[in-house]
Amino acid sequence: MAPAPTRLGLYETRGSPYLGRYPDKRLAGVRYLDTAINCDRPLEDPENGCPGAWYRTRYIDSVDRYTRRRTASGGRVSNPLFDTADWQIQAAVLRLEGEQERWHSDIDRQSHERAEARRKADEAKHTRGRGRRR
Repeated sequence: MAPAPTRLGLYETRGSPYLGRYPDKRLAGVRYLDTAINCDRPLEDPENGCPGAWYRTRYIDSVDRYTRRRTASGGRVSNPLFDTADWQIQAAVLRLEGEQERWHSDIDRQSHERAEARRKADEAKHTRGRGRRR
């Protein structure tokens, strides 16, 4: 059986009412994907900008062909277009690749935290079960 998605997981993959903008105080208390909107603590930090902006602009299409494919170990495969591009294009690609690495790092961190929480919950359940047996 496939695991059911969490509210936070849906929120992260389906978007948010802010898309990186500063909170709209009129939304205070409104529920979005069964999660109450807290205007003082949005899930997306406005300082990071709009997470959807990168894939909604023509800019990403202009840079994408210069990017180097990421390997499973985090390395990059050489791309002749990148290697021969002007420094401004290389700088844009490096910025994009840096954001990709930041994203991968965040996903890895979240996976580790969720696995650790599951392990602790399982451990606590087993510990409680041992105390009741006689």
